[in-house]
Amino acid sequence: MKPINQFFHLLKYLCTASWWILVLPMAFIVQPMISVLSTSSFSSLMLQTSGVGMMCMMPMLLASMIFAPELFLRMNFTTPQTQQMAAAYSMDFLVTRPLDKPVIFSARYTFYWAALLVPCLVMIGLTFTNPSLTVNIPTKNSEEIAFFSSNLPNAEVTEKSEHRTTLHSPTGRVHLAVSMILLSAGFAAMWPPFVIWLSRQRFRNWIFWIVFLGGMLGMQLSPIFMRSRFWETGLFLIQGHVLISCLALGFLIFFGFHAARRGTLGDCR
Repeated sequence: MKPINQFFHLLKYLCTASWWILVLPMAFIVQPMISVLSTSSFSSLMLQTSGVGMMCMMPMLLASMIFAPELFLRMNFTTPQTQQMAAAYSMDFLVTRPLDKPVIFSARYTFYWAALLVPCLVMIGLTFTNPSLTVNIPTKNSEEIAFFSSNLPNAEVTEKSEHRTTLHSPTGRVHLAVSMILLSAGFAAMWPPFVIWLSRQRFRNWIFWIVFLGGMLGMQLSPIFMRSRFWETGLFLIQGHVLISCLALGFLIFFGFHAARRGTLGDCR
């Protein structure tokens, strides 16, 4: 069988081997999507950016299922369905098929990014149904008004009273969603080589859950404990330097691709 035919045959297998793995990408985007699309007028962006942590950490779980499912085979508390799915995606099983070694990695990597990008594109598409963003800020808080005025794209004051100032951005919701996706894509690029490396470590299960749960919790609580516009500042920084952000993302994807490829082909030897 030609490599291109092997690739599409394996890609089809990865998509149909388990329906549960297709739920993960949708699960990681649902909460951020709801928070971004929930209302038209916000008093701050803390709630709307609360989904960034999930968007950055959930791809780690998907990467583990695709590139290092052996992690779940060694966990005593996983369900039989999870064990079966992990066995179906494991390298030990795939190398017994008549497939070239580079094809296994290429199909896995393509499936990983396709599974992540499809819900992200859906999220961006939905923001175009209501692209504008309105922020209501106490008038006495001049620092916060200046912060949002200088960072929200094409922001203008639509209403100002003694107690409240309203800022309106015609495309603010779209820019917010794109910035969140760019940030999460940077994390997603690094998870495949990380989980492949992790699968060879002695205390892999402990490290996995410490990083995953600790990362989720830390990203959710960091804006509260730091008492600052933590995610807003980061997202506006990406939004204001799109070219640099895209170049940095391209570097991370390039590095992650080669590191994951080297790890995968090393497992096939």
